[in-house]
Amino acid sequence: MNRLLLLLMSCVPVATQADTLQFEVGRGGAFASYAHVEVWTMQGQRVYEGTADGYGRISAPLAAGDYRVSVTTRAGAKSSNVHLTGGNVLHAVTL
Repeated sequence: MNRLLLLLMSCVPVATQADTLQFEVGRGGAFASYAHVEVWTMQGQRVYEGTADGYGRISAPLAAGDYRVSVTTRAGAKSSNVHLTGGNVLHAVTL
């Protein structure tokens, strides 16, 4: 019985800690819904590329540190620097 329980527990996926970024266009503005998002290291290496959800959010399982984000909406591209903690934290980013 203990072996069966151990086997079942080893098959359960473990949630990865990931920072969540939520992009807002202008202070108090609309969320960057369904925007194209790229995250770059400060050394210029792209480490994430994807699309934000309807609330302008992405979940980025990246190491703690400083990054540059580039967000492209219908209104154009904007970028900002962010500091990620490597934990389950929501970061509001105003573009």
